[in-house]
Amino acid sequence: MSTNRAAVNHVLQSYVKSKVEDGEDSAIDILRMLQSEAKLLFEREVVLNNLDADLFGIFKDEDKCDGDGTSSPLRSKIKESISVISHDKSITREGYISIEAVIQLKCAETLLLAFSFEKQHISYCCGARNKNGTSYSSLDEKPAEHIPKKRKIEEDACKIGTHISYNIFMGKGYDKKDCLLSVEIKASGKDPSTEEHIAACDEDDDGDELDLNREKDFRFLFIGDGKDRFLVRLNPEQLTKFFEWSEFQFNDFFPDCVHFLLTFPYFENEWDIVGYVEDVVLGDDCGSSNEGVDQNDYCSSVEDATYSE
Repeated sequence: MSTNRAAVNHVLQSYVKSKVEDGEDSAIDILRMLQSEAKLLFEREVVLNNLDADLFGIFKDEDKCDGDGTSSPLRSKIKESISVISHDKSITREGYISIEAVIQLKCAETLLLAFSFEKQHISYCCGARNKNGTSYSSLDEKPAEHIPKKRKIEEDACKIGTHISYNIFMGKGYDKKDCLLSVEIKASGKDPSTEEHIAACDEDDDGDELDLNREKDFRFLFIGDGKDRFLVRLNPEQLTKFFEWSEFQFNDFFPDCVHFLLTFPYFENEWDIVGYVEDVVLGDDCGSSNEGVDQNDYCSSVEDATYSE
């Protein structure tokens, strides 16, 4: 490792020196550019490692056909098309986390996938109760750091929950991007609940289409019952456009497209976003979140390298 570092250091110093002598820029500006590009190359390698790991079995049929250990043609095509255009991650002491990334896919059409993950702690009040005695939140939902410490509230009436939003947008080139997939979570506490998580329903949805082996609820609120609630929306029209524009010939169009989008590691793994999407969007094709992809395997892979209008 030390030999490699010395070699890299020598190459970088020679490159910077030659650029400075040519009068192209200052040494610090050139190093800043190299630092930025190295970061994006690193993030691209993380994505490629996830594709090689194939935790969702997208390429399993092609790998069986090859039989010689070589990468499937589809996987090779996808890997060659991927570039990481930008990647930013922000973390604060209060627990706020933001991850923003833009991926370019050079296909028949140049596509951009924009990923946005945000997590923040929310203070919510549970003064009111239902007829069965279960408390539910009022409209008083604010970032936890904005709640005055000396505010007079009944004991145990105010709790700290977690609000998470994860969105994937898609567009051609730099045209307007439309939402492709979104996941929203309202957790009862600062960490994922050990209770079964509840699938929330849209206001326009009667809930019958959510055929899940879990509890459903029409109230997508912070509720003081110790259970987390989540809402998943998929835009099928946008998913079809992605399949057509990318020309990625997945073996099983719908689940493979969804799993491909979940391959990008731009969310916190402790929140079962993969399981939520599989439960709501794919249903029995994948099983419940407890039977889907092992989140620990997904974390290791990362470390090593029905929405309707």
